[in-house]
Amino acid sequence: MKKELYWLIVLLAIVLVVMSPALQNEFVNWDDEIYITKNEVIKKTPFSNLGEIFTYKINGFSVPLTLLSFQVEHYFFGLNPFPYHLNNLLLHLVNVFLIYLFVKHLTMSNLFLKIITPTNDSKKTKPNNPPPAIISHKTINYTAFFVALLFGIHPMNVESVAWATERKDLLYTFFALLAIYHYQQATAQQTLRLADKKYWLSLLFFLLSLLAKPQAIFLPILLLLIDYLKDRKIQFLLLWEKIPYFIISLLGGLYLLINVGTKVSAKTQDYDFWEKILFSCYQIGLYLTKFFFPFRLSNFYEYPIKVEGWYPIIFYIIPLILLGLAILLYWKFRNNKVVIFGVLFYFFNIFIFLQIFSVNTAIAYERFNYLAYNGLFFIVVVHLQKVKFTDYLWIGTLAYLAILGFLSFERCKVWQNNVVFFADMAKKNPNDIDANKIALKNTGDALMEKKQFIEAIEKFNQALGKDIKYEQAYLGRAFAYFQLGRYQEAINDYSHALALELTPQNRIETIFNRGTCLMNLKMYEQAINDFSSLIAVNPANVPAYLNRAYCLLNLARYEEAERDYRTVLQIEPSNAMANSQIQTLRQAKQKASQ
Repeated sequence: MKKELYWLIVLLAIVLVVMSPALQNEFVNWDDEIYITKNEVIKKTPFSNLGEIFTYKINGFSVPLTLLSFQVEHYFFGLNPFPYHLNNLLLHLVNVFLIYLFVKHLTMSNLFLKIITPTNDSKKTKPNNPPPAIISHKTINYTAFFVALLFGIHPMNVESVAWATERKDLLYTFFALLAIYHYQQATAQQTLRLADKKYWLSLLFFLLSLLAKPQAIFLPILLLLIDYLKDRKIQFLLLWEKIPYFIISLLGGLYLLINVGTKVSAKTQDYDFWEKILFSCYQIGLYLTKFFFPFRLSNFYEYPIKVEGWYPIIFYIIPLILLGLAILLYWKFRNNKVVIFGVLFYFFNIFIFLQIFSVNTAIAYERFNYLAYNGLFFIVVVHLQKVKFTDYLWIGTLAYLAILGFLSFERCKVWQNNVVFFADMAKKNPNDIDANKIALKNTGDALMEKKQFIEAIEKFNQALGKDIKYEQAYLGRAFAYFQLGRYQEAINDYSHALALELTPQNRIETIFNRGTCLMNLKMYEQAINDFSSLIAVNPANVPAYLNRAYCLLNLARYEEAERDYRTVLQIEPSNAMANSQIQTLRQAKQKASQ
């Protein structure tokens, strides 16, 4: 027990060191603004708006537990990024520990050595030399340790840890692993009693996992795979015990279908079914390649561009390679339960994110593999234990693990801030217009935060060079012009943006900002028109009343100005500006009457 504790400490210490650069990261404008920095829902007192938390949708679906965790952090720490990243890292460490327990329990079965021994040719099995009935603690601990280590330090998992928003992955995996752990405990003796509290705790954690991220809908199938690996007999009770899991999963699946399934990315609407099959095969091929060789990672993997009606040849080769690999796996490992378990564990964890469903703006995302890769880690580690390790092989293995750790350590730094993050994104997607324009625009935003307005304008110019109808670049450049006092140029950009498709909130802000620029140029009549249009939409828009009143004062339309100030006081009786201006107008009237 002491030795196991020692190895656990070593395991967690390695993962902590490898992922530690994430603690220095800031928020980035890659959904962090939607989930955290500009999300008013999480800025309220924790648990005071549970109804809003549970119904608030981002990109079509709800992640209430994730938002609730952000809300608690915001209450105590505001928008200091360190606690958010610290909690992400701590969750990752807990998940590493849970993976260790998960794999350890899988390998504790008396059937395990028989399972990992090929049985496709029973004639070769010597009747007088049956496989051992038990597995050594050394084998169990080694398997659990190295699977958990690979999970903890693999570069493809950095995105889920170093990106604050991806608390979703960490939380859903945390609760999913707790659900699996309690299920394993409840079925430790092969027969599950429905009255066992571990069974009901497993169901509860499954529900919580779905509330953290809907990706957990395939957990019932993972439980069936665990039954298969443990050689549980298929009987009525085994299927009956899964019914509550599948009911919860079905409800989660229907929710996804209604809220996300029909929200196809505009980028992929024109792709036909066979193109989506090609993209899905490429996606799987990319993930498998990065599993072994996680180099040149990116937060955004661009879609291919057709040249003379054809995609790059790799898109036609990979389906053939995957087909050949599937045939080989079936021929060589069709009776190897570890391989079957690991492959299916991986497949069902990424299934809903394949490009067949076309819900993404990129062809692949690294974070989708966070839990899924453990199926492949399990296959590799189990079968490596059947290899006789020489000194050179040990050195090679340790060197490979060191490389993974170094790559993850450096990868964490990519999420350091907006400038570094989006520069990396643009560099690694040179042919993707969307990726480049988004990267350039967000780099401009980051420069704006540093008050480097001239440099920011140049980035917005480059973004508009990629897409002349990119409204966010117009808005960013307009605000930079505004900060520099170049109001006419700002007005031009705000007008360009208003001619494009803006969200209702962006449209309101754009009209207000244009009106403010007009006001600063003393173009009062035009400014009044903008502020009046806002008041027509929202009669309680206090800033619009105040600015319109200011314009009216400068046009000597005092009665109209006073009327606007009085309207402000009806909405906000303690408004200092309105009170002050009314007093000034009153004094002016008295002087005029004398």
